Amino acid sequence: MAPERAERDVEEPTGSLRHQKRADSTGESRKQKAESVGESRKPRVQAGFARLLFSAFCFLLSDFCPPEQGAGVATDPVVPAKRRFLAAILIAGSVVIATIVVTGTSARTRPVSTNALTIDRANREVRIRAIVQPGAMHRPLGVKGHHAIVWKRGRAATWALFRSEASDRDVRAALDSLGAVAGENLSIASWTERDDPRNSEADKKVEGSPIDVHVTWSGLPAPLPLSSLLTERGSDRPQLDFRYGGNERFQTEFKSGCIVCLYSCPGGAIGNRSHPIRDYVRDGVVYSAIKERLPGAGSPVILILKPRLEER
Repeated sequence: MAPERAERDVEEPTGSLRHQKRADSTGESRKQKAESVGESRKPRVQAGFARLLFSAFCFLLSDFCPPEQGAGVATDPVVPAKRRFLAAILIAGSVVIATIVVTGTSARTRPVSTNALTIDRANREVRIRAIVQPGAMHRPLGVKGHHAIVWKRGRAATWALFRSEASDRDVRAALDSLGAVAGENLSIASWTERDDPRNSEADKKVEGSPIDVHVTWSGLPAPLPLSSLLTERGSDRPQLDFRYGGNERFQTEFKSGCIVCLYSCPGGAIGNRSHPIRDYVRDGVVYSAIKERLPGAGSPVILILKPRLEER
C-alpha cells in the first residue's frame, strides 16, 4: 500500500468508462432529471411527430386539389412530384427524430455494461466481477487486513479479499455517473505520517457519499453485506462505514488499485470512516475474513456498490 515511484505504470484495461464521469457528474438533480426525462418528453415527441405528419399529408392532399379553372393560376406538372418528394422527407425526418429522442432517453436508465463492470441506473448501483481470495488479507508484512477490493492489476491485488476485474479508475467514473460525491479530504500524509503521533493527518476520517457494499455468487439466495464476511479484532462485529473518498489524484503515487479499503486510507477509492489509519498503529485494529462463509479461493463473485445518494 505504500507509495512506489520506481515501478512501471499500471496499464488500464480497454473499454474505460472514464468518459461517463464527464457526461454524468453534474450531481443528484441531473440524475433525477435523467430518470424522469423519458416520460416527460413523450407527449412533446408525440405532438411534434403529429405536426410533421399533418404537414406532410397537407402537401400530399394539395396534389388532388388543383386550382379552379379561370383563376389565372398556371399549373406546373412538376409541382406534384416536388410536393410528394418534400412530404416524403418530412415523414422520414419525423420518424428519425422520434426514434433518436425516445431511444436516447431510454438509454439513460438502461444498465451500462462492460465485461468487468455494470452500471445499473435503475437500481442506482455498480456491479463488479471479481474473484475471492479468502486468505489474502493475512499478509506476513505490512498493514494486515487492509484491502477488501482491489483491481487485479493494482499493486495491492495479492493482499485483497476480492480481486476485481474492473479498475479503480472505472469504478470511480461509475460512481460519479450515479451522482456519488467524493469526499477528497485525505492527504498523502494520512498514510505516510501514520507513525508520527504529532501529525494529525493520520487521524482524519474519510468523507464522501456513503456506499453500501454487498457480495453475491452462484447459489447464494441473496447478496450478503461485506460486514457479514469479516471480523474485527477487539470488537463483537466489524465497524464499517464505507464512504466514497475519491483520491484518484494520489494514484500516481500509490498505484495500489484499491477500490474498497478497510481504513480511511488515501490510497483507496472507497474507505472506512469508522477507522483512520492511526487506529491500526495505535490500537491494532485488524480485519480478517471469515473463510467458512466464503466460496473457495478463485471462485467468481459479483460485488455490488450502492451509493446512498440521499446522505452525505
